[in-house]
Amino acid sequence: MHSRNILISYILIHILFFSAILQAQESKVSREYKRKYDEAQFYYQYDNFLIAFPLFLELYMSDSLNPELNYKLGICYFNTVRDFTGAQKYFEKAKEKFIDSYFYLGRIEHRQQQLDKAIEAYQYYKAQKSPKAFDNDFIDYYLDKSETAKILIAKKQMLKSGISGSPLIHLFRNTYL
Repeated sequence: MHSRNILISYILIHILFFSAILQAQESKVSREYKRKYDEAQFYYQYDNFLIAFPLFLELYMSDSLNPELNYKLGICYFNTVRDFTGAQKYFEKAKEKFIDSYFYLGRIEHRQQQLDKAIEAYQYYKAQKSPKAFDNDFIDYYLDKSETAKILIAKKQMLKSGISGSPLIHLFRNTYL
């Protein structure tokens, strides 16, 4: 019985010891995370996305599901690398918590000539009642751009396919060909 109590005491002491070590390590990690986040946030708030970008990316490696990190990483990507497809994945992860992600997704879809998806993203963003970074007039401007692009692309495809129902096309063909 006595040896059993000693064994239980020994196990409890080791559990407490290892949990204290783990807690100290977690505390160190969370302090480092917070320090790095604060530094990234400092640059981000002054639109210095080039410096904030690698800091947020490093934080992302340990917390890839954090919507705020995804949103801010998407903003940094969008404004520095200009790799809109790279930014898209971050905005997709953040859109449920950060409504402005829909505006950026609309911009990305427009650049990829996915105009129906761009229009859908802009309309969804515009319909939201929660506080937004961009007002409806600004969104209307981008909606008009996407609608106009759809029309111009359709006209370009009509000209390429040789649809000859228009008298202007006959005039063009007779004059310039």
